[in-house]
Amino acid sequence: MILTVDTGGTKTLIVGFSEDGSVVGEVKYPTPRDREEYVEVLARTVREKFAMEEIEMIVIATPGMIEDGVIVKYDKLEWDGFRLVEQVEAEFPGVRVYLENDTNLGGMGVAKEVEARRVMYLTLSTGIGMGMMEDGKLVDGLRRAEIGKITVKRDGGAVIWELVASGKAFYEKHGKFGCDIDDEAVWREYAEDVGEGLAMTLAVLQPEVIVIGGSMGRYVDKFGRFLKEVVQRDVWPWFSDVEIVAARNPDWAVIEGCYEYAKLRRAD
Repeated sequence: MILTVDTGGTKTLIVGFSEDGSVVGEVKYPTPRDREEYVEVLARTVREKFAMEEIEMIVIATPGMIEDGVIVKYDKLEWDGFRLVEQVEAEFPGVRVYLENDTNLGGMGVAKEVEARRVMYLTLSTGIGMGMMEDGKLVDGLRRAEIGKITVKRDGGAVIWELVASGKAFYEKHGKFGCDIDDEAVWREYAEDVGEGLAMTLAVLQPEVIVIGGSMGRYVDKFGRFLKEVVQRDVWPWFSDVEIVAARNPDWAVIEGCYEYAKLRRAD
């Protein structure tokens, strides 16, 4: 059995896959903020909900900068320097444990949904993240990219992009979730906020398709056409003709990417 773990800032989702790829179990719970409690709750949940003797591999996705099984930087949960793989391996001797950035894995999960060589997976959720795929593989040199941390102009100064264009920023500004807002003026304004960051990056990254996931991926039908207008207006013509689509299943993109990653690791 392969266990896939999607760790978000608010919730953690664990899904088990059998040898043939079918789902054999699923459990969701609030993400503990304390790192030691995170490992404790993860280990206890796995022992309670899954057949321990069948677990071959665990693939964990978290936000932040990841290197060699360590969360090097993750500001939202203060997990800098968290040696997560080492601690989970101690809980499950003999089980192979891997850790990768959640948006990178989300990119692996959605890349098969579109026919394009260069695919950007953009998550608009608690923060903003990016996974860049080329020919079905992660672009290794961009694994540590933190696109949400670029700066955009506001009121004569600079502000971090995800502080104005993430799903969290949208809720804080309007006091409502996207499902409760149909005002086109609100969605046009949000498209401007998202498009501002894209305009600063598309000439460098040059995706053919942008797949939008995260909590705001559910509302691409509300702001996608406005975002396309912003990109065509503000991005150099060579790079503005990019397709913008919603992830087919934003809530499962990272889980699917974890599973794809596990299959690659199994072949190592």
